[in-house]
Amino acid sequence: TANLVMIANAGFTAVQTSPAQSNYTGTTVWNTLYRPRDSQIGPNTLGTSAELAALCTEAHKLGLKVIVDVVANHTDGGELEWVADFWKNKDLYHTLGAVSNWQDRYQVTHGEIGMKDLKTEDSRVQSKFKEYIAALKAIGVDGCRFDAAKHIGLPSEGYNFWPSVIDPTMFNYGEILDNTGGNDT
Repeated sequence: TANLVMIANAGFTAVQTSPAQSNYTGTTVWNTLYRPRDSQIGPNTLGTSAELAALCTEAHKLGLKVIVDVVANHTDGGELEWVADFWKNKDLYHTLGAVSNWQDRYQVTHGEIGMKDLKTEDSRVQSKFKEYIAALKAIGVDGCRFDAAKHIGLPSEGYNFWPSVIDPTMFNYGEILDNTGGNDT
């Protein structure tokens, strides 16, 4: 928030935050934010829901939009000991194990990448993320950047996560690096 004027004066039109999902709140490294414990807005090492709302309010006064990184592919917790009660249900996770063949699309969308892989095709998972995105929007967030988007099945593959969860009135994009499994074109 303290840097918003400088950001606007530099000509930028938006800022993107790391994930706002509930997580560890002590001193940690940046990637801890990418191991969420719940699909609620904070608290985490970056702050609380109220602080994110304040950031949005101040950004909007300067004509800036706020984009929040959303982690919807996985949760923290080796045996789910650190996640919120809802996410302790093992039926909400794929059980394939770690991705071993990055050219196999099924493994990319159903395998673990070091954390518990969510069954994003499950309507319960979709409902939780739809609620989370609605909560972000309600406090002023303008868009979502979806972390690990390539690990979530597409409608063309018979999965409906994206049409069920995305709010088309918000700006949305996903992190898709390489090795999506199959034809990367």
